Order: sequence, then structure tokens, then C-alpha cells
Amino acid sequence: MHGSLDGAETPAVHLSGGLDSAALACIAARALRQQGRTLLALCSVLPDGAERTSQETDEREYIAHVLEQEPNIKPIWVIMPADEHPFAALPQWFSIGGQAPYNTVTHALTRLGEAGRAHGVDVVLNGFGGDLFASAKFYGTTFSLFQQQRWFSAFVQLLSAVVKSPRAIGAELHPLFRRLVMPQAPKGRPKLLTEVAWQGFLAETSAPYQHAGAARRRLNILSEQQRMAEILKPGHLDLPVSGMCHFMSRAYGQTLSLPLLDPRVLKVALHADPREFTRDGLDRSLFRRAMIGILPEANRLRPNKGSPFDPALMSHLVANRPTLREWALDDTRPAWQVINRHTFLAALEEIQPASREHWRKDAFEYVIFGGVMGHFLDWQAGVLP
Repeated sequence: MHGSLDGAETPAVHLSGGLDSAALACIAARALRQQGRTLLALCSVLPDGAERTSQETDEREYIAHVLEQEPNIKPIWVIMPADEHPFAALPQWFSIGGQAPYNTVTHALTRLGEAGRAHGVDVVLNGFGGDLFASAKFYGTTFSLFQQQRWFSAFVQLLSAVVKSPRAIGAELHPLFRRLVMPQAPKGRPKLLTEVAWQGFLAETSAPYQHAGAARRRLNILSEQQRMAEILKPGHLDLPVSGMCHFMSRAYGQTLSLPLLDPRVLKVALHADPREFTRDGLDRSLFRRAMIGILPEANRLRPNKGSPFDPALMSHLVANRPTLREWALDDTRPAWQVINRHTFLAALEEIQPASREHWRKDAFEYVIFGGVMGHFLDWQAGVLP
């Protein structure tokens, strides 16, 4: 991170108020303050007073704690219009990357990029990857100990959970049940695909279900750190990372710096004792303890995660529901030869404005992911809504 800052004329950070982005902001601000420099913070928030009239919340409270502690951070408030279209930025991403982005908030990153360019930002820090590695949330260590054949330690860990509380033992047993008792991948056609697309996939792929099922079963029995290693294999995490960095550079002339994916940080996460991630009964404990004296306590100990750069994501989908419905009912669109429109429309109708903890899973699986893929298919065919 310091290397990125040293070469930056106008450094910035994507500050959401969460554990990862706030940590980067505080560390960078202190380094720059020693040089008499300022750090810009690009913050995606709701309009003033919007929280009092909607069910959605933003990160102003947690951002304020960071700004109060680090006086050389200058906030740039990025407020999206009420009718912001979550897929409006996709043609630009398609044109620059030549493929569908591995990202569900391209519109928000585009707004942050535009705001950064307006203020001359050339290097921007982003906390992407933190919750996959250094600040990963472990769901219990008993399974990992059983895997390592550390039988006594596993028994002690489980007994400790019993002593703590029923909730604690639930956190230990749930991963065991999920991975050992229910390891099978769902059979049949994925809901998001049409039958024609699925049959085409079956014809083109050798034993796809067997391969997909075996991969799913293998992932289900991996420990958290083994999953980290799996994510780092070529063709996985490197794809979204390279796509984001390439887009920000080409579109806005900004170098996207991802310090929490630094090899030294990854090495710590991969080789630390798994118990360090849940020590003292805290999830993400390793990172939280490392940030003592760096993060404001309210941020360091916050129990929830913030919104991924668009606090009004559900409202934006609702505002554009008529347009998305019209697109889905257009039989001339190539998207619906592959994407199951009934699944897309059913999930679209269920979406309501809500804070992050109440976001519906099918809003992402079917509406956002399906929308990204559908727009990409239309773009490839030379037509866009």
C-alpha cells in the first residue's frame, strides 16, 4: 500500500465504512499525514435524510468515525440518482473488457470512478478480497481439527462450545452438518437457464453434472483455509481482479490498488492457526485484533457488514422494474434463449427496498446475475435494451 501511495499524485480510497476499507483508509491517512498530504475518500451513500424515509441504510455513521479519527481524509460523497439503473454501466464494461464482468455492482464502481476522475484521482485503494482471506469469517474450527486428525483438540473445541452457549455449539456443528451430511449438489437444470440452453450445455460438455457435483462435494469438505487456496488457483480470483483493474485504468486512468490481496497478507491468512480467526468469540478476530489502535473501536468491533458500494441497490431495482419487465418480455432479445425469463421475472417481482441484512438471495442469483449475463448476450448479438 505504501508503494502505491508513494507514486500517487492524488490518492484515494473506496471507503464504505466496513472493516476492510476503513482499515485501509486509516493506515493510508496516517502515512500521508506524515508527508503533509490528504487522502480522498470516495463514499457511496444515500441522499441526506433518506434513511428516515426508507428501509435502506448507508454507512455514514461508520464513515464518520473514520473521518473524526483521521483529519486528513477528505470525503467525496457519491450519491446515485433514485432511478439509477443497476445495468446502465454494463455496455462500457463489455466494450473495455470484452466479456461479462465478475461484478454485481458495476454501476456503483462506475460512479465512484467518475467521482475520482472529477477530482484528479490517479491511485485508489480498495478493500476487495479482505473478507476472503485476512478478515475472513470462519464458521467454526471443529471441522478443521477433525480434518487434521487432531481428535483431542476437536473434542475440546466442541466441549468448549457446549460450555459457552447453544449458539456457540450451533456455529460449530452447522459446518459439520452442511459439509458432511448434505454434500450433494442439486440435480437437474439450473433455474436461471432455459431448457434449450441446458440441453445445449449437456451436448457440449462431457458429464457436466458429474464434474459439477464432484467439484461441489470437494468444496463442501474443505476447511476455510483450503478454500482460500482453491480461490487462489488460476482462473478463479484472478479473473474478477484483473477485470476490475483493467476497467478502472482504461475508463478513468486510475490504478486500482488491492492491498488485502498482497502475497504477504495472503500467506498469513493461509497459514495462521484457524482458531485465530474466532479467538475471544469474535468472528474475523485475527483482523480485528490486528487493527487495535488503528481502527476506531466502533468500526473494529462492528457486528455487521456494510453495503457493497450501493446502499440503495434494491430500490434501484424496484425503480427500474417496469423497464426490466419490458426487456424480459421482449421475445426478440437473444438473452431469453439462454436465460429463463420466468425465473428472472418471478424474482424481480419479489424485490423490495431493504437494508443489506434483508437482501434476498434470489435478487442476486436470478435478477442481478441473470441481468448481467442477459445484457452481455444482447451486447454480443449487437442489440441492447
